[in-house]
Amino acid sequence: MENPSAHFIKPKLVDQPLALVVASSNVPPSACRLPHSLPSRPPESFMHENRLQEFAQRSSIQLPLYQTVNEGSVHAPQFRSSVLVDGVTYTSETTFSNIKVAEQDVAKHALECISKKLKDEGCPLIGE
Repeated sequence: MENPSAHFIKPKLVDQPLALVVASSNVPPSACRLPHSLPSRPPESFMHENRLQEFAQRSSIQLPLYQTVNEGSVHAPQFRSSVLVDGVTYTSETTFSNIKVAEQDVAKHALECISKKLKDEGCPLIGE
């Protein structure tokens, strides 16, 4: 019986730049590229927590503090999140079966409220 691993190219350890190793190997350069289907960054729906944290850092306020509670049962959890930003608590309006989604939702809600407040009241002056 033939050894199935005999058909695989064994990696060579060399002290050459990757481009030279790829060029000198039997692997075509197109096989070394990442597929186009991989996103370069997470989708917008997963970035609300990041954006809220960046806002807090730019504004020199404490980082957002999240609290998530299960309002459902152990077998069918329903999570609701709250976030404390600059002394104001924002709470998600709906519940979710996933903690991360609940936290993203409340971060989105907080960003919307903060954005509306800044639009209505203007940017506060920084005191010394």
